[in-house]
Amino acid sequence: MGGVGKTQLAVTYTELHRVDYSNIFWPDTNSEDSLKDTYAENAKNIVHEQRSGSQSGAIAADSNGEETLVAVKRWLNHPLNTGWLLICDNYNNPTEDIRRLLPEANHGSVGR
Repeated sequence: MGGVGKTQLAVTYTELHRVDYSNIFWPDTNSEDSLKDTYAENAKNIVHEQRSGSQSGAIAADSNGEETLVAVKRWLNHPLNTGWLLICDNYNNPTEDIRRLLPEANHGSVGR
C-alpha cells in the first residue's frame, strides 16, 4: 500500500539506529532487475570494505550480474556478518518473487 509513509519511517529508523549496524543496504526491490542492480552497487562498497580489512565472504570486483548476486548473498549469509540491515523498499509487485535474491541467514536484519 503506497503513500502511507513506510519509506519515511524506514529513513527515520536508519537515521536513529545507524550506529547499531555495520552496514545498511537499501535495495530497490521493485523488480528482480532493480534488486540485482542495487546488489551490484552494494558489492562495490563491500569490496572497498574488504580491502580495508574484512575478508569474510569475499566478493570479486569484476563479478558479472549473477556472480555478484550470489557473492552479495554469500556475504550477507556469512556467520561473521551479523550486524547488517537490509531494507527492501518499493516492493510493489508481489507477483514477482524476489525471495531467492534475499539472504537466508538468521542473523542480520531484513525490513520489508
